[in-house]
Amino acid sequence: MAIAGGSSAAPCCAVASAEVYNPSTGTWAWTAPVPTFGPGTISPGYTNHAVTLLPDGKVFMTGGYDGYTLAVSSAVLRYDPAANTWQVLSPMNSPRNQHTATTLLDGKVLIVAGRLPSSLASFTSTEIYDPAALPNGISTPGAPLAGVGRANHAATLLGDGRVLVTGGAEYVGSGCCYIGNSSAQLFAPAAGTWTEVGPMTSARAFHTATRLPSGAVLIAGGFSQDLGWGNTTVLSSAELWGASITVAIDIKPGSYPNTINLGSGGTVPVAIFSTASFDARTVDPLSVTLASAPVRLKGNGTPMSSAEDVNGDGNLDLVVHVTTQALQLSETDTEAILTGHTFDGKTIQGRDTIRVLP
Repeated sequence: MAIAGGSSAAPCCAVASAEVYNPSTGTWAWTAPVPTFGPGTISPGYTNHAVTLLPDGKVFMTGGYDGYTLAVSSAVLRYDPAANTWQVLSPMNSPRNQHTATTLLDGKVLIVAGRLPSSLASFTSTEIYDPAALPNGISTPGAPLAGVGRANHAATLLGDGRVLVTGGAEYVGSGCCYIGNSSAQLFAPAAGTWTEVGPMTSARAFHTATRLPSGAVLIAGGFSQDLGWGNTTVLSSAELWGASITVAIDIKPGSYPNTINLGSGGTVPVAIFSTASFDARTVDPLSVTLASAPVRLKGNGTPMSSAEDVNGDGNLDLVVHVTTQALQLSETDTEAILTGHTFDGKTIQGRDTIRVLP
């Protein structure tokens, strides 16, 4: 674990030192300090910056400010733990602090929102940074957030590669005070788009959001507001976002024992059933996989899916067709698991028995 920069009570204000924690020995060690460089560089150090781990084990650091002059940086740095060196990369498109940086599945970094300490307004802008681009990385504008800007929010990479952004602060008055918000948005890297999802139960900023093994995100603590003069609300509450909804499915509706021939080259139909409390038509067909196999696309790029009352209960169910040859199954498997999510971001999971033919 590496720690870089931050604030110090004395001397004021930001520091450039960095250190690494070794969990096997339980000890800390100093590393090369964070460099300062170029016009607009923050000196002597960085605070309210964002850090994320890259797939190659290097540490990626962006933005921040010095906490004293309110100078904000667009700097991008990369730390190599093997060489104990910092590399200066090409800057972001905009200076930022109180933003987030999230490493996507393709190794690029999603940089979201933030603000300038001299302004009340939080950003809605985003950037996609490619650290692997030659010679020194490159940042391209991303789609702006839908709705309000954010600072001191949380960003969480989900198992399917999307990014969940929750909460954040709206600054008021002189800029020292803020009100949290409860909204949440999802970023889909493949489409490069943001989608509003259901809000949190509490407005939060400065909170944490951690993806659990189940795929749900644990959102904990934070502030709901700080209006100065002791008028601060600190939260001890926690909530879960995206806890998986168990759905009933039927592989090859009407057949038993649901025989699957992996060499057929066709598709396997799967019905996702609606109930009185769940409408299967709210499931995004493009998100559905069965045993890791995606839904087959038609010639115009739309998923092979339809709404039908499969079980005759009066509710329209969702029927999707997954690509047979993409099924991650073996002859010994007796069950297949379906996963996906609804259009508003809720995770679903269902399972059914199968008999696999080679």
